[in-house]
Amino acid sequence: MIHNVLRLWQGISRGIAALLLSAGLFWAGALDGIDRWVYDHAFLLGSSTDSTDQVVVVEIDEESLRAEGRWPWARDRQAALLSAIAAAKPKKVAVDILLTEPSPEPDADIALAKVLGGLPGTVLPVGFSYLRSSEQVIELFPLPEFSVGATFGHVLLSYDDDGMLRRYWARGGVGGAVWPQIAQALVERDQRGRLAYADLSLLTDDPSDMLELQTQDAVGIHFGHLYRPTPSVSAVQVLRGDANALLAGRHVMVGVTAPGLASLIAIPQVGGYSLLSGVHINALIARNLLDGVSIHTAPTRMTLTLSVVAVLMLALAGAHLQGRVLLLTHFAVALLVVVVSLLLVFGASLWLPPSIALVGILANVVLNSVQVLDRAKREARTDALTGLLNRRGLWEAYSSDQQRARRMGLSVGLMIVDVDHFKLYNDCYGHQMGDAVLQKVARLLQQGTRRDSSQVARIGGEEFAVTVFSGDPDAFVAAAGRLREHVSAALIPHLDSPLAHLTISVGTAWSEDAAVPLEALYDAADRGLYQAKRDGRNRVADLQRVHIAVDQWSAVAGQSR
Repeated sequence: MIHNVLRLWQGISRGIAALLLSAGLFWAGALDGIDRWVYDHAFLLGSSTDSTDQVVVVEIDEESLRAEGRWPWARDRQAALLSAIAAAKPKKVAVDILLTEPSPEPDADIALAKVLGGLPGTVLPVGFSYLRSSEQVIELFPLPEFSVGATFGHVLLSYDDDGMLRRYWARGGVGGAVWPQIAQALVERDQRGRLAYADLSLLTDDPSDMLELQTQDAVGIHFGHLYRPTPSVSAVQVLRGDANALLAGRHVMVGVTAPGLASLIAIPQVGGYSLLSGVHINALIARNLLDGVSIHTAPTRMTLTLSVVAVLMLALAGAHLQGRVLLLTHFAVALLVVVVSLLLVFGASLWLPPSIALVGILANVVLNSVQVLDRAKREARTDALTGLLNRRGLWEAYSSDQQRARRMGLSVGLMIVDVDHFKLYNDCYGHQMGDAVLQKVARLLQQGTRRDSSQVARIGGEEFAVTVFSGDPDAFVAAAGRLREHVSAALIPHLDSPLAHLTISVGTAWSEDAAVPLEALYDAADRGLYQAKRDGRNRVADLQRVHIAVDQWSAVAGQSR
């Protein structure tokens, strides 16, 4: 029970660390690439609805320029095009062409204004221009005569760091995010004129912001519609009257698509990107709005909630699972996070960036692996029964302590401790009690050497070892004597012992030079131990002094082999 609670707490602590790491990376923008990749590939699933038959693009394309001449056309030709569109009885018309300057022919402007006024639900763009050598911006409005009865919409877009378009600004303007996006103005326009969608309450009261571009509410574009391109028709076909059936009752967007004139915008595509003209981007946004699939970003608290839930699930799993099963559980939870994110996109038009949860899960895997490796390394150095160092752990600890002792000019001593008559104890009390008494002896040895700079290890069976680095051999021998007395004073019952309680025998070895190999000390202390046992047990053997150097011991060891 305690073990499971400890593992659960370790899992929660690990999860919190992983979440803090991933959240920090998210707010630093380091995870944007992951979210963009998931967002881009989500639309391989396409769209459950499609408004292809509701939006049409009238293109001023290469064919139109060959027939009507270079762009911009004279205002009378523009009026003729819009008249032909009006004759087809479209539902609404957005003219994605800036009409900010008068032409040399005032009569042509009057004719165009008359046509614009007669179009159903006319929407005109608001452009923006930066002042020279300044970050200040001015708005470019259509001429007043063109604006009567029209709704205005901005044409601002929101580009990601990779140069791709994935979002647009729902509102934008200078001095306040007053104007809706042009496609939104087209879809939502009513008959009350342009102020119906100009939210003047958003204008700033701060004079310093009067010439600053303001934007509001970045809305994600649903690219599933790209699998069925927006229907389009050349302006020259419209002028000939060949497109009336296509335009009738539909939302029409008019814009320039001819190469060299239209700005091409990069949008994500699996394996790369594709280029669309601005009018086709706006048509795609209009289709999103008509289908109700424009994608809004989930609140940060919702993103964090998903991440916390995912990590808590893994913390609970970590208390009961290990190894490959736990790794597969991490993978399953990561997959679940992606599925939830996609379901929200397609079911609720809500984008919940999965990167915090995914990187948190990955960090949790890494931290768990580090913890497992550390535990395995620790277990390889630790005696499972007593929790002391084992033989391997003692040798590793000795090497580390030896370097410090050599720098400080200390001497080194080793005690080999053997529990007297332990086989008889096992025969009398049973192996389970034998294990329990070894655990108690281990605690007594630790207590008895606590004030000395010692390492205590169980090196096999009922045999223990204690290393001590100090400068006084007499103090070392006295410490060995205190250790024997400490164990004897515990009065652990042992009916087959001459004293009726448990005792130990101790062999000791000492070297003035801390560079001496542990093997040399062990060999000497072991000889002392057997001498103590031959002399009747429950005693500390005479100190064995070791003067052998490292190179000499290597030679001796080689000969013995």
